[in-house]
Formats: sequence, structure tokens, C-alpha cells
Amino acid sequence: MTKPYRWYKGEPVIMKRVYYIGNQMFTRLEHFYTKKVIPAVDVHEVKDTREESLEIASDLQEEPKQEEQTQVNKIKFTDTDGNESVFEENSEEYQKFVDDNKLKDEFIGRVLDGKINKHKGFNIERV
Repeated sequence: MTKPYRWYKGEPVIMKRVYYIGNQMFTRLEHFYTKKVIPAVDVHEVKDTREESLEIASDLQEEPKQEEQTQVNKIKFTDTDGNESVFEENSEEYQKFVDDNKLKDEFIGRVLDGKINKHKGFNIERV
């Protein structure tokens, strides 16, 4: 006979509902004793034994170390006359240029993402 519960992060839980979001399968859990609902848990994190669930929990707590970025992002602004200006992103010169031309960071980001072509007559690209 199987146990009526499974394990999630070392705690006994009951799988109340299983569903897909895209290609990934999730479950809604209920704590076996406290009846607290835990929504949207990846089904691969729910295990049959407490030991396995504790291993998964310890793996989830370790955050991967991000490598330091040594590359400096440069942004090139080209106006309608073909004049080009290149700045390091978020430098003092960059901020002065953005302020002087009344450009907005939100729209600069949209141009860089390719969502719009120009902002106030400037073509903007990463170099």
C-alpha cells in the first residue's frame, strides 16, 4: 500500500491538481497536516521520499554564481543627418546626451529590443 502523501522540501504534501503551462507540468499542493495550499510547483520537485525532497530543497537554495561582466556596452546614436555618436551605456556623457535630446530610457530600450525603429529621429543600436 502506498502512502497518501508525497514530499516537497522535506514536508509531507498532497497533490491536489496537476496541470500544464506551456510544455511544463505543475501541481497545486496541500500540506498534509496544516492544509496550507502551495500553488504552482514544478512536479519534478515533488518526491516520494523525504530524503529525496531534502536533496532537491538544498539544490534549490544554492544560487548559481553569475560571472562578472567585463564587456562594456556601447550604444550608437545616428540622427537623420547621418551624424553618429557612440557612448558607454549609463556613462555621464550618455546621460548628458539623453538629457540634452530629451530621450526616454523606456523608448531607447524599445529601439534596442527591435520593437520600434527610431526614437525622436535617432536610430539606436548596440556596438
